Amino acid sequence: MTSLYQRVLKGFINQSPAADSAIGTMDINIRSRIEDSLGRPFSFEIDIVDACNLRCVHCPRGVYYQKSTSTRMELNAFKRLLDKITSECRCRQIDLFNWSEPFLHPELDQFVKVVKSKKIECVLSSNLSFNNPARLEAVLMHSPSLIVSVSGFTQAMHERYHKGSNLETVKGNLKFIADLKKARRLSLHVRIHCLQFVDNKYDQLLWKQFCDDYGFVYQGTPAYSSEVSTPETAKRLLIQPGFYRDSDGKEKIEMYFSENPSFEACPLHNTIPINVHGDVYLCCIYWNREKYKIANYFDASLISIQEKRLLHRNCSHCTVFRK
Repeated sequence: MTSLYQRVLKGFINQSPAADSAIGTMDINIRSRIEDSLGRPFSFEIDIVDACNLRCVHCPRGVYYQKSTSTRMELNAFKRLLDKITSECRCRQIDLFNWSEPFLHPELDQFVKVVKSKKIECVLSSNLSFNNPARLEAVLMHSPSLIVSVSGFTQAMHERYHKGSNLETVKGNLKFIADLKKARRLSLHVRIHCLQFVDNKYDQLLWKQFCDDYGFVYQGTPAYSSEVSTPETAKRLLIQPGFYRDSDGKEKIEMYFSENPSFEACPLHNTIPINVHGDVYLCCIYWNREKYKIANYFDASLISIQEKRLLHRNCSHCTVFRK
């Protein structure tokens, strides 16, 4: 019986005959990793807007390294994207976010509806710092999984990291969700991600109690680095996320980077980040910098995307999920 890898590989070669020799000489470890990747389900992180309403100090969007624009993905374009995804792989999950606030899209409920119609898990991540109960209800009626990011239980602490957020609005929306879930008997999974900093430990306890009171799941989440202690150090870490830091035009080796390549499996191999234009980037850990752009998903096959990702130096030398 022909394996999934062989079928996809055959299709890729038929589409691009020049790729035959390149595939044939591919390192056996890379071939093995691609075959393993294509045999497992995929997740996609798709920004349907190119903006956020906050200026969080631990986020490249918030500190303006990644500029916000008014660009939105059209629903028809998203449908084409989803059709291509489901034709190329087994897709278990679509996240309608990466470096953006999905509730800024006026048609978010329709995006969620389209994903759910494909029997695929749909996940949203939001700061919930907006006053639009009608949009919130319209989206939640389709029962996506919802992640809510917070960092303080008081306005002073919360705004220290979630700059521009109104905490009472956030709590009001959470209470609205709890009431809606009960009144409509919705099957909603809501998880509160409380970002962990050295100065908000008491706030983490208060958020855990809040979750217990309203039936939400609590999760403490490190914000890039457990060593972050102030907004200033958080911003400094974003000069270059993950593995390299640009300094005076030079690249320096950052933590989680090994000089020796590794061919061990990584849980992010099957997570594909796509921006509002359909561009694929190396990894969800990296924000959308041009030098980490792999291809446009509309124009490239999944196998070619995976090959470029796995052969990239930053992927092969990354130790975030490897020993």
